[in-house]
Amino acid sequence: MDNPILTRAELEARRGAKWAYFGPDHLPSWVADMDFRAPEAVTEALARLVAESDFGYAIRGGTLLGPALGRAFAARMRDRFGWEVDPARVLACTDLVQGVFDTVQAFSAPGDEVVVQGPTYDPFREGIEDSGRVMVVDHMRYADRGWSVDLDGLRAALRDSPLLLFCHPHNPTGRAFTRDELLAIGEIAIEQDAVIASDEIWADFMLDSAQHIPFASVSPEIAERTVTMYSAGKSFGLAGLRCAVLHFGSAALQERFHATFPPRMLGGANIMGVEATTVAWESGHAWFEQVLDIIRTNRSRMEAFLEQYGDRLDAAYPTSTYLYWVDCGRLGLEEPPAEFFKREGGVVFTPGAEFGAAYAPFVRVNLATSPEIFDQILAQAAKALDNLSAAGPHG
Repeated sequence: MDNPILTRAELEARRGAKWAYFGPDHLPSWVADMDFRAPEAVTEALARLVAESDFGYAIRGGTLLGPALGRAFAARMRDRFGWEVDPARVLACTDLVQGVFDTVQAFSAPGDEVVVQGPTYDPFREGIEDSGRVMVVDHMRYADRGWSVDLDGLRAALRDSPLLLFCHPHNPTGRAFTRDELLAIGEIAIEQDAVIASDEIWADFMLDSAQHIPFASVSPEIAERTVTMYSAGKSFGLAGLRCAVLHFGSAALQERFHATFPPRMLGGANIMGVEATTVAWESGHAWFEQVLDIIRTNRSRMEAFLEQYGDRLDAAYPTSTYLYWVDCGRLGLEEPPAEFFKREGGVVFTPGAEFGAAYAPFVRVNLATSPEIFDQILAQAAKALDNLSAAGPHG
């Protein structure tokens, strides 16, 4: 069986942004990238392409790469989530950020309002504001260590908006939404005649017994207005290979999209990305289950850490993703908490302000590393907190 664990020395020798950006003096727990070796089947498939210099115009399974990826996506949705989709309604693209930008431009006009859930993944903001649209934030509610959608706020926000950008499961809170919640959100979108662009890149990371529910699978009426965005990039550590898909829940929705972006306008699927993605989906199940077990182990370690410092830190219990969204507001810091942990603990967390100004007291913690490395991250964060206590309420 594949061993996904990479040592710290191996990680520091690689060129990925997570480990290289801040250098060897800091332990990284920031960008949403994993510290695991890819499945052997994926590296072997890519090695064959390299060994054979097979970089020309390609087919896979007897068809062009784009349609081949559509068939692979349809098989993945059927086998993993019990959702039947039409491969002809699948469009290959480079990554989900491109998908966000494209759906914003296809289903809204300059000056339109586009609704997101707060805290908000930063590329959602960029996709909206850089396209000349106006971002409207429906802030989620926090209670009993859980985040939920403010349905009344969402209804009001969508009143003048043609598009909802929805992250499901949610980054950074780690919230996986229930069928009833998705149905309620979808019904509001129907009432307000809004398109739903559902970013489901975290769909595989269900940490408890529940299964991910694709938004478009909830009802035919919701599917008709839903664009589903999905990729193997997060699940198998393949983000740098730039391969993702958009699925249109109806032919009419697909036609609207292509009225703005004719199929060839977005370029073609990359041979390396398509090969890695399809092999991972076909052969990576056992590898991924090992990774999920490691993430669950680190979630337990994080829970123990939060219990130890429960008088100063607060966080929802994530049921999905490999992220922990931690409220550091009670620390009484005069600087962003990510800066404090970086300087005093030598650990790098994602600043909460990247998800909206209202979330400046938060940090996002990445669980996707070996238990040994994660223990060290927590030890260094604990040292920073202990030194803060010794120094006084404001350090």
